[in-house]
Amino acid sequence: MLSSQARFLVDELGQLKGSVVKIGQVMALYGEHFLPEEVTEALHTLEDQTTSLEWAAIERVLKAELGEERLAELDIDPEPIGSASLGQVHRARRRSDGLELVLKVQYQVSPTR
Repeated sequence: MLSSQARFLVDELGQLKGSVVKIGQVMALYGEHFLPEEVTEALHTLEDQTTSLEWAAIERVLKAELGEERLAELDIDPEPIGSASLGQVHRARRRSDGLELVLKVQYQVSPTR
């Protein structure tokens, strides 16, 4: 039962992104000293897999950072090749010369009120 609850906690943390995931990753690193083994094992999954954001959210960030004109110069695979607590990575190709690129997109954190 503890294992399933720990996996549930990790799944929820992975969807929250940012500093919350970082806290989970730190807990995985040091948790062996104060957390049950089942919990630290589940937290370790935050080190190599988190839930990626939908393409629409990533596309908004790219438009804001690059502008629509520069973004139109790229063919970007909407499926990420990797995701982490603070961002995700997408394959891209520059249309003008076919140069293959990797775009690392940092998540934007909304300010709290």
